[in-house]
Amino acid sequence: MKLTSPAFADKIPVPIQNTCKGENQSPPLEFLDVPKETRSFTLIVTDLDSPDSRIHWLVYNIPGNVTHFDEGKLPEHAVDGICNDGKPGYEGPCPKQFRGIHRYCFKLYALNKTLQVPSIADANVIQKEMQGYILETAELLGVADGEQVSESIGPM
Repeated sequence: MKLTSPAFADKIPVPIQNTCKGENQSPPLEFLDVPKETRSFTLIVTDLDSPDSRIHWLVYNIPGNVTHFDEGKLPEHAVDGICNDGKPGYEGPCPKQFRGIHRYCFKLYALNKTLQVPSIADANVIQKEMQGYILETAELLGVADGEQVSESIGPM
């Protein structure tokens, strides 16, 4: 399975419009080579360099036949989970709030079930519920810094 974005490549800066410096819209994403048994997906976006592994986006019960997200939109029936600020929805990278480069891991989970959780759940609840049902995972790494780097970041 592979997760890509037409907006940025792996280890390349997340575009300004997908950060708090711009419109703070979720980036477009594409899911490729997904397992046939997939019933749903979960997407978790984590700042790997924040002290608390800050969750910037949590989307679950994405229907198993979905192959992409349009910019700033969720697929029908997908559910926005609770992020670190206690609200659902996309929290784009916010380079003005930290120094240095931060890595944002967009991690997609293909599941062989639809999750049975409260209507709005947080990452702890979702990760616990996914255990034993993950078919495959895929990651896309976006980066951002206080100066919005403009070239690829080396191996990480």
